[in-house]
Amino acid sequence: MASDSPTKMLRHRSSILVVGIVSGIIAPAVLLFVLLQVGLISNADLAILLMMLIFFILAGWMMILEYLMFRVFLSKDSVGVRNLLGKDKFIQWDDIHHISYSRIWGWVVLKGGENVVIRVSILVKDFQLFLESLEQFLPKDLYNDLIG
Repeated sequence: MASDSPTKMLRHRSSILVVGIVSGIIAPAVLLFVLLQVGLISNADLAILLMMLIFFILAGWMMILEYLMFRVFLSKDSVGVRNLLGKDKFIQWDDIHHISYSRIWGWVVLKGGENVVIRVSILVKDFQLFLESLEQFLPKDLYNDLIG
């Protein structure tokens, strides 16, 4: 990415963090409280409660990490993302050879360069800015494939 081009950074909406905190911290605490208040329960009920507890903790912490780590970088030269592990991937606008939208997952997928794949969720704050950058910097035929 060129150092002289201004870069805009997009991140997830804060509602992702709120849902992550509720499901990863508050819901497990409530489940544990209920488990301790009920007292003796059957092994089957205990197994179900523990599976729910593990699910809520994992899902919640993944949302928290997604909010804290995931970033989208837009410049006049390239588009890039930082994933959950802190790894940055960039594609030059001219190197993008395929673009698609997944309604099931709710993200735009950009493919280019040497098998570089970038996924940008519609939950990103200022997603409209991302779409405007696509319209401005992508070749018109690729952009028309996305909206058509």
